[in-house]
Amino acid sequence: MNARLKLAAAIAQYRQATSHVAKLQEASTRAREAVWAADRALEQAQSEFEDAKKHADASLVETFIGGGDSCECFDAKSTAVAKAEAAVEKARKIRDAIERELRECDGQALIWEKDRLNAAIYAVIAADPATRKLYELYRQARRNMADAHAALSVIRLGLPRDLQNWDAAPAQDDPTPSAALWRAALTALADDPSAALPS
Repeated sequence: MNARLKLAAAIAQYRQATSHVAKLQEASTRAREAVWAADRALEQAQSEFEDAKKHADASLVETFIGGGDSCECFDAKSTAVAKAEAAVEKARKIRDAIERELRECDGQALIWEKDRLNAAIYAVIAADPATRKLYELYRQARRNMADAHAALSVIRLGLPRDLQNWDAAPAQDDPTPSAALWRAALTALADDPSAALPS
């Protein structure tokens, strides 16, 4: 398979993995909020049930006098507590399941996908003619440097005073414009398998 096609597949896999992690993180936030809300609802139901128990005798008498079922109010509060307890248990199970999956996805799986993406990027670089062109440019620059160094060494004693220490003077120009171009190309390849390399 072509290196750029492999890169396209690696980009898609990495995007899918990061998207899944983002969805899990958002779901984890919502699940924690649901647990908090369920806990508050349970506290409220328990408080109302305790109030009903405290006033049970008076409530029973009032309900009986009114001709209703004396246990109906008390039973409703008890049922509300049971439902709230079940809701808390369900919310906690959901939260715990999401957080387990998030730990698994956020760890090794995402690192593996990033490594796979990086390997695909470097495979594109290895296969692209621009890489060999850069290497030949480097070799030519080294030859030119060695040639100029040898020539300057031969005429060293005849050089003007301000050039006498030519081999000790640091380069004044920015030495890395090409590095910046290649760094930008690597960044572009991580998102676009058809991104061009510097030529």
